[in-house]
Amino acid sequence: MVGPALSDNSTTMVTVPDLLAEARRRIGAVAERQPAGSLAVVEVRVPEGVGPEHVATVFDLVSETACTLGALAAFDDDQGHYLLLLPWARAAGVVEVLGQLLRRLAAVEVACGRHVVRPSAGAGVVALSGHVDPSDSVGEIDVALTTAIGLAHRSIVERALRVQSRDASRMSDRPKPREANRTWIRRRYFGLSPAAKAWVLAGSNLVIAWVIPFLIYAALYRVFGLDVSGLGFWVVLGAVVVTALTVYAEALLALRRVTPPPATLEVYPSASAIVVAYLPNETSTLVETLSCLLAQDYPGPLEVVLAYNTPRRLPIEQELATMAAGDPRLILIRVGDSTSKAQNINAALQVVQGEMIGIFDADHRPMTQAFRRAAAWLASGVDVVQGRSVVRNGADNRLARMVAVEFEGIYAVAHPGRAALHTFGIFGGSNGFWRAGVLNRLRMRPDMLTEDIDISIRAVFAGNRIAVDPQLISEELSPLTPMALWSQRIRWSHGWHQVSRKQVGRIWRNEVLTLRQRLGASFLLGWREAYPWVAAQMIPILAFSILVRPHFRIHWLAPLFLVTTLYVSSVGPVQALFAWRLSVPELRRRRWWWWQYVLLTGILFGEFKALVNRAAHLRELLGDRTWQVTPRTSAGEPGGVARARADGPTSELVAMDPATGATGSLALDRPLCRIPELDPGPPIGPNEPAHEH
Repeated sequence: MVGPALSDNSTTMVTVPDLLAEARRRIGAVAERQPAGSLAVVEVRVPEGVGPEHVATVFDLVSETACTLGALAAFDDDQGHYLLLLPWARAAGVVEVLGQLLRRLAAVEVACGRHVVRPSAGAGVVALSGHVDPSDSVGEIDVALTTAIGLAHRSIVERALRVQSRDASRMSDRPKPREANRTWIRRRYFGLSPAAKAWVLAGSNLVIAWVIPFLIYAALYRVFGLDVSGLGFWVVLGAVVVTALTVYAEALLALRRVTPPPATLEVYPSASAIVVAYLPNETSTLVETLSCLLAQDYPGPLEVVLAYNTPRRLPIEQELATMAAGDPRLILIRVGDSTSKAQNINAALQVVQGEMIGIFDADHRPMTQAFRRAAAWLASGVDVVQGRSVVRNGADNRLARMVAVEFEGIYAVAHPGRAALHTFGIFGGSNGFWRAGVLNRLRMRPDMLTEDIDISIRAVFAGNRIAVDPQLISEELSPLTPMALWSQRIRWSHGWHQVSRKQVGRIWRNEVLTLRQRLGASFLLGWREAYPWVAAQMIPILAFSILVRPHFRIHWLAPLFLVTTLYVSSVGPVQALFAWRLSVPELRRRRWWWWQYVLLTGILFGEFKALVNRAAHLRELLGDRTWQVTPRTSAGEPGGVARARADGPTSELVAMDPATGATGSLALDRPLCRIPELDPGPPIGPNEPAHEH
């Protein structure tokens, strides 16, 4: 029997049966496929055993949001999540309010022993539609509720609000003919080994970038007498000249010495270092990295949080526990359900205490005064400062030497020069220092291959300031095999492509960005993706001019052609020269490395990087979003699959008692259970947002 009709403006917390009955009544009251409202599920996860005051805070925030939306709200004791029945069918209309709710929930601080943790919150919204037969409303509610719960679970993982339109569940699952053919191609592709995939991607993109355009130019000329090579030549030349100009501008701007703003800190803020590791891949470097961070010269409170995932228990875990027993500043988190670096970081954010948070990969060795220098930047008002990565194993082989020189061009020239040119920097995934409140608000998104680029763009678009300091140095390891280098670079390029697809359309609609920042973001997210394909057209154009039009004389020694060729071809050597000038002393002394890079590998390596960028686009079309971990040990060890699921259903925070050696654990990511004594009375008035560090 359908319950009594409830007003859309009612904000009283109701029971779950009453809320579902009201949803059924609304579905039955409208015509088929007409909007009947939306159903949202809000899920909050905090450690077990929290006090009633924390549950009351969550309850108040959800009630306040329901009041703002004019919605009904209920708490499901069995499932441990909140239900909201919204009066609007367009679920996207409530994204802003629910997104604000998730941010406020993530800012709530919960005391668990000597640690303070923050909840993980997620929400999913599904629009409801009507039916001619009101009796079918039960099925509609069941489908919507199940879908919304699934979206809420995914929302917690991705740290993003999940919305599904009312027509999404009605789409046919039958693939269209073109999709079926694509499925066959994907099936054959995914059956290949990683090395075979690399060769297929490389060969395919050369065919698409060179062979097919050449055939098109030739066909247009032979069949229609149309010669487009001249126009194509000038378009490509202009694109290359403009891109080279930006490289020269970045190099010149990089000569400006970047120093931290003058700041006399009487009291240094509390700081946390988050080290992210996937074991056993980084076993050989992890202890050394933790020791380096614990030895930081920092006047303020400093803790080191290791968040790691592993497919099996390893001997190093006992060594880490012993290490934590000797230093209470070291906190170990084994993230049992993690499948990505982003999830490890998000798990660590539930326990970190610092007002400043530094993020490091497991192979990094930051300089001794890294946190002291970063604190000066954050005290000046910036929200993030990105340091510089220097390769420390360049002497291992020729490939490592090439990457060591390349990294100097990236971190000593390109990054600081680009930050000066565009007035914003990019967080590079490691050796970056964040204001805790900003990082807690944005969080990492595990669905992105390069979560660092994604959070950087989201931070800039939100008005946060990211500075780049090339003197804030941390040493890291280079890949030692061509396959390891390919795996690393294809993930970087693929991740940039993902971010570009999501954000490029928002650049000129964003009112926070300045004109200079919009131009810079357009270059990074738009032109950067198109340029490898545009520049590649020079090869088929020249081949067409030589093979198809032999009667057409090319003036190779024409002054304009010579000048532009010299201008473009000198980009690599000039950038290497600037990188040598700005490199760290231990690398500047090795002049043969630089000559080797310029003479033997500079041009080929540049084409390799362009090929990787194009291959990443093909990889996205094939739906291949997996990647292999870059090996951190010897050249002969392959990387493990990065997204292998670890054993254990929950995450654990392990804290050793130095006095007794007893181990205590705190389970993370458990559903928030309702306290029986908490009576859901009338909604409480608006609360002040919880304080963020």
